[in-house]
Amino acid sequence: MNRDALCREIIEAAQSFERARLGVVTAGNVSARCGTGLLITPSGVPYADLVPASLVELDTDGNTVAGELRPSSEWRLHAAVYTARPEVAAVVHVHSPWATALACTRRGIPAFHYLVARAGAGKQHVPGGRS
Repeated sequence: MNRDALCREIIEAAQSFERARLGVVTAGNVSARCGTGLLITPSGVPYADLVPASLVELDTDGNTVAGELRPSSEWRLHAAVYTARPEVAAVVHVHSPWATALACTRRGIPAFHYLVARAGAGKQHVPGGRS
């Protein structure tokens, strides 16, 4: 995929967060593997305002290859995924209101589907929380 198409896909994914109720304004971030580095959404720019020139290209050490804006503050998470998993082509990191609210309860999540239970997973312990 060429860089322009990659930019459009990243922007489309980021702009879908609000429609899908997965985040608002700038909550979350999107990146895609680009050459030997990554192309990522910038920090603090509302997704509705994104244009291809808004995106930041980084090497996996966080050095800017292209772009004028600051990359998402979560760039290290994205770079670590690309380094550890060469088959991964993109990372979508959202801050869904429901997941955030659930995390604030500091409770374990029970096995909610028979396949999860069948695989041997039960309630997960949350350090400092209630299981």
